[in-house]
Amino acid sequence: MDAVGLLGQAQSAEFNNPVLHYYLANALSKINQKNDAIREYKVALALQPEGQLADYCQKALSSLTSPKGGANSKGGVNPLAPKTVLGLTNGQQPQIMAIVCGCPLCHSLEISLADLQTKFGDKVAFRKLQQTSTDPKDMDILMRYAVLACPTVLFFDAQGQLVNRVSGQIPDTDIYKNTQALATASPRTLSKDEQRLTQQRSQINADAQARINDDQRRVDNEISMIQNQLAIDIANLPRYSGNIATQLRADADKRITQLKADLERRKKEYSGAADARVGALSPSNPGGSGRLTPETISPTVRTYDH
Repeated sequence: MDAVGLLGQAQSAEFNNPVLHYYLANALSKINQKNDAIREYKVALALQPEGQLADYCQKALSSLTSPKGGANSKGGVNPLAPKTVLGLTNGQQPQIMAIVCGCPLCHSLEISLADLQTKFGDKVAFRKLQQTSTDPKDMDILMRYAVLACPTVLFFDAQGQLVNRVSGQIPDTDIYKNTQALATASPRTLSKDEQRLTQQRSQINADAQARINDDQRRVDNEISMIQNQLAIDIANLPRYSGNIATQLRADADKRITQLKADLERRKKEYSGAADARVGALSPSNPGGSGRLTPETISPTVRTYDH
């Protein structure tokens, strides 16, 4: 029990350490928490799919998942082991999968990945997956690779094997280094049509992010104006006007809350529209003329009464 507690505390700083997950799985198994142990063995195996540790994990999983608790009757590799990414291979092209939720960290990551897609899109495929997705294939990937933190980025080589993963507040240098390594090892080059599609996707994502950034700046300015005006109004109140000051603060807080809620709604609209436009691009019909038309990229104009 002590080991489970200590190893659990260490996960926030050592989540990408397969040895930690392996020993945590061992400890959980000792206290008969079978399902949790299986999960931790899978995480360790996903982080280190080859070598002695992987063999230990496969044997443990075979034992825990066997109907009689013994060795795997087929004597082969445990079928639960997440050796390769399912349904994601694209010829011989490495892939980068970003699991996001829409938080500020995820938005920052999406900007970085859009830049990398422009630079390395002819060698590496990029995919975004929502952490809350209910698509069975997406849910299988989230479970298979034990994605617990958001954002998380999974790096797959040309054979579909997981070669690296990073989570949380991810430095741009780490993303660039891993992407460059995949691109260097990639044996595949995109056709001209595919390159054009990659550029179109990058442009769509960049436009959406630019709109989000503009809205964020506008809302920040409006909130600052509301707060400044509140301070002036309260300073000009006569003495013993506590109730009026309280009402002024409540009104200001209500307006600020509404501004933030509207901003989050528009962020989701922009991201959703961008995802839809990216999904509509087809290799067999790469954007028709190959250009982004004003109807495709122009923002919706709204007015707000403040």
